[in-house]
Amino acid sequence: MKTGVVLTVCLLVAPLLPALETEVSVQTTRTEVLAAAGPGAPLVQTGVDDLLLQGAVSHRQTLTEGWNLSGTVWGSLDTLPSGSPLVVPAPKVEVSGQILEALLTAEVVPGVVVLDAGKKVLHPSSGFSAAPLNFVDRGGTKVGAQAVAKWEQGWIQAGQAWMAPWATLSNSYSPGWGGVFRQSGWFDQSRIGWRWDPADFQVVTLVGDQGLQAAGFGLDTGWGDNLTLRAEGAWKTGVTQALAGATYTGADSSTFMAEYSWDSTAAKTAHHGFLRATRSLDDKVDGEAWGLVNLVDGSGFGGLAATVKLEKASLILSLQDAWGVAGSPGGDSPLLWKAGVEFQVFL
Repeated sequence: MKTGVVLTVCLLVAPLLPALETEVSVQTTRTEVLAAAGPGAPLVQTGVDDLLLQGAVSHRQTLTEGWNLSGTVWGSLDTLPSGSPLVVPAPKVEVSGQILEALLTAEVVPGVVVLDAGKKVLHPSSGFSAAPLNFVDRGGTKVGAQAVAKWEQGWIQAGQAWMAPWATLSNSYSPGWGGVFRQSGWFDQSRIGWRWDPADFQVVTLVGDQGLQAAGFGLDTGWGDNLTLRAEGAWKTGVTQALAGATYTGADSSTFMAEYSWDSTAAKTAHHGFLRATRSLDDKVDGEAWGLVNLVDGSGFGGLAATVKLEKASLILSLQDAWGVAGSPGGDSPLLWKAGVEFQVFL
């Protein structure tokens, strides 16, 4: 709690300081669910409001030639800290904060060998609706159909990267840390990437206390200026996940994305299809529609959003829904609908 208050104060002061990048997001949502007042009680429609204030301050500083220091501090105030309209805890307001990244980077051989140490986000996956290769994903607050958290906490680690014209070899080692760092157990993630025009390949492995914990392969390839194809597959301690997708970008900057993913994490393998379309409605308004469908039972989740672009600010209006028969993920979800308004300021 004390850490959150201190970091939140830093966020309020940051816009007054030069050379800092600041983003503030104010989001209010209204969620309607079906909930029971107690055991055996009938389901009734219940509405819950949530106010979420978030902010992040980032900065990159060159210390001397080849040496750079960068970092991001995040803070939030949330009136529904459980994140679920079915769980409303006694403390109605939660203030929290984290140092998401704090990284010292040294170019030992400029453009060839780079060393780094500190807190770093490790995100090799390029998937949107699923991310099989993000073995150490720490998550964060998501908005709408975003698959990658808006602000994610990194890991305390030391890493190195060797870069050649056609290949990259990188490695990150994270020791076991307790207390404020919130890490337990060590891990070592290695990535080998190489390019065979027009495709980019990568192999990612994760080793930890129990030996090899995960391994995966990814492919990204662009065809002309409009089409991008991607595929990923991963094994994680007996669980297999895969992703295949494509993104098409039109001449008017509109995009259409389609992805298929499957996951054997649950007792029954899950197969999902994801569609997302964005289009500029005029110079200052972008529209978005998305849907995530379980291909076995037809249940799913979907949403619409409109983004109004202002000078150094954005206003986002969103609506989400769920559907499906009883026994399906969407059908068993208590969500009836969720409407949100978010205001972002960039300083």
